[in-house]
Amino acid sequence: MNTQQESIHHRLHRRQVRVSDLLALLFLAAIAISLLTIGIRYIRFLFLDIRQVEHATTVIEQDCQMLVARSEYLIYAGQEGEFVPTLVEGQRVKEGEQIGYIQWDDGTQYPVQSSHTGLISYQIDGWETALTLEGLDRMDWLGVFSSIEVAEEDEIISVDPPALSSGRIVAKVVDNLVEPVLVIRGIDLSTELEVGDSFQFFFSEDVEKKTPLKATIIEHGQLADGTYYIFARPSQMDDHFYAIRYDKISLVNQIITGLTIPATAILWDEETKSHFVYCCSRDRIVRSEVTIQYKSDEIAVVEGLTLGDAIVANPERAKEGQRIFHKQDK
Repeated sequence: MNTQQESIHHRLHRRQVRVSDLLALLFLAAIAISLLTIGIRYIRFLFLDIRQVEHATTVIEQDCQMLVARSEYLIYAGQEGEFVPTLVEGQRVKEGEQIGYIQWDDGTQYPVQSSHTGLISYQIDGWETALTLEGLDRMDWLGVFSSIEVAEEDEIISVDPPALSSGRIVAKVVDNLVEPVLVIRGIDLSTELEVGDSFQFFFSEDVEKKTPLKATIIEHGQLADGTYYIFARPSQMDDHFYAIRYDKISLVNQIITGLTIPATAILWDEETKSHFVYCCSRDRIVRSEVTIQYKSDEIAVVEGLTLGDAIVANPERAKEGQRIFHKQDK
C-alpha cells in the first residue's frame, strides 16, 4: 500500500470514529433526556395528593346552646358546722333518707335527710328554683344565656344564688322521674322545624359521636336579639340531663350517605358551567364531571364518580392529560 492510500484509509477511519462517537453521544443524550422526563414526571407525581373515593355517611350539623330546666329540690342544713356527705354524686335517694351529717368540733354529728326522692347532687349553681318547669314562659332566656356566655369555664353559670332560704344549702335532689325541658338557642328555623317534630343532637363532649340523642319540640320562638330557640323534651332519659345545667350541642340537620371526596378536589368550569375533578385513569390524569349533593369546607358528597376512583385532592398542581405513575383500570 502506497503512502497516498494509507493517508486516505487513515482519514476514513478517523471519520468512522467520529460518527460512532456522535452516535454514542446522541444515544446517551436520549437516555439522559428520557431519565430527566421520567424524573420530572415522578417529581410532579409526588406533589399530587391522590385520594380514594369513599362511601361515607356525612352528618350536617349546626352548633347550638342547650340549657336544662328540671324539677329540683334544695336540701338545707339545720345546723352550723362542716357538712360531710355520705352518698356519692348522682346516687338515687328516697325522701327522708340520710345523705350526710353536720360535724361539730366536739365530735357531735347531726344527720341531714333528703327532702325528696330522686338523684342527689352537691353542685349548686343558684338556678335551682329559677329554672323550674312551671316558669318556662316567664323566664328572660336572653338574660340567662347571656349569663352563661360570660361565665368562667368549668363554672358554667357563675352567679350568686338568689335568697332561697335563711338556712344553709348543702345539696339538692333532682327528680329524674319528671322529664326535663331542654331550652336550645341558636336554632336555624330554615330547617322548617315545627312543634311536634323530632330532631337529633350530640353533646359537645361526644367526640366520636356514636349515637345521637333525640328530642321532640314542644314550643319555639324568637329572642329579643333575633336568635331562635325551642323548648324540647328528650325522647330518652340520659344521666347527662340531670348532671349538667348547660352544654353546647350539635343539632343534626341532615344525614347524607354517598360518595365522599375532599372539597378541595372540586373545580369549576366557567365555560361549561359545571363542576369537575381530576381522576387518575391508568397512567394519565383525566377530567370527570361531578354533581355536588353537599359541600362543606372539608368534604363533599358527589355523583358522577365510582367507589374506589382515585382523584387529585390538590388539582392546582395537576394538568389534564398529565402522565403519572398511578396505575388504575377503569
